[in-house]
Amino acid sequence: MIKMEKFKVRLTPVPQVLIKLNVIKGNKE
Repeated sequence: MIKMEKFKVRLTPVPQVLIKLNVIKGNKE
């Protein structure tokens, strides 16, 4: 899942903070 997330960030290097927040939220849940 982390690898896919990184790939998404590379495809769209704009909402990087949003993606990072999403990852943190997913880890908390």
